[in-house]
Amino acid sequence: MSITMLCIVNGYAQSWPLYTKNPRVHAVAILAVAEHEPQATTGTSPTPSAHPTAASVTASAEATKYATLSDAATPDHVAVFQPVVVDLPAAHRVVLRIDSVYSGTTVERLADTSLSEIEFWAAR
Repeated sequence: MSITMLCIVNGYAQSWPLYTKNPRVHAVAILAVAEHEPQATTGTSPTPSAHPTAASVTASAEATKYATLSDAATPDHVAVFQPVVVDLPAAHRVVLRIDSVYSGTTVERLADTSLSEIEFWAAR
């Protein structure tokens, strides 16, 4: 199955105060990985459940898409769906790599980066 689009709700969209305190994704790379790549180990065999980190995943140029998400929420409408057309080839798994963020804007800003929802749309 090929992934054609992602619909993403950027930030911690439970409330405006939580949205503004938490960093939100600005730039993201979306990688389609065709096969499971075992995690690098030091002298031992990888276990079947071993998963590589996002930094160690590689994908071809055709299987990597880049998107810029907007910081689109408002105090009255925090959960804003943002469609991202990706047209990725069939993949064993999809990795989202955060390349840059919008920082939290209050004095009590938090260190983690939030995405509230991701919908994967596919074509058969």
